[in-house]
Amino acid sequence: MKRGAKSVILDLRTTAGVNEQEAVELASTFIDNGTIGYLEGQKVDKKMFMADPKATLTKAPLVVLVNQGTAGNAEMVAGAITDNKRGQLVGTRTFGSGSVQRLIPMEDGYALLISTAKYFTPTGKDIQEAGVKPDVEQVAAGEEQVDPTIDDQEIQKPQAQAPQVEVDKQLNKAIDVLHKSAAKAA
Repeated sequence: MKRGAKSVILDLRTTAGVNEQEAVELASTFIDNGTIGYLEGQKVDKKMFMADPKATLTKAPLVVLVNQGTAGNAEMVAGAITDNKRGQLVGTRTFGSGSVQRLIPMEDGYALLISTAKYFTPTGKDIQEAGVKPDVEQVAAGEEQVDPTIDDQEIQKPQAQAPQVEVDKQLNKAIDVLHKSAAKAA
């Protein structure tokens, strides 16, 4: 931003490995107040995650890239951005991995894995249930679309073609979204 950037694209595609605190810190970079999300379970008290106004770095226009590889607390960040109307999500529906799980060892090397709580977006959308839906759908070149609500679906594989330069359709769409929002603001 110090070098003159007027907008930001945050790429959360194929990102899953952040913890709650990192997710709150990342979301707070763009959201200066309000709820980032919350965690709640049948026997787990509701835990709210709030934006830290001191951590906000920019209020510049923002687009977040997401895909089916966006999972876990990266989904909390994406959900916070869209629910707080701080920016738009571009890409495909996220993975839907929004739960806290507990491993219970059993006899003979078996184990039971149970979900004890779920993450929700600020407006109460269950991340585990359906992932986070982008504001602007854009499938990446060569990306296989899978509907997580349908069992045993057949995936259409792209036909083999001569090697070509890959065009990042999602990134291009994000740039287009930013240009359109800048034109509306002018």
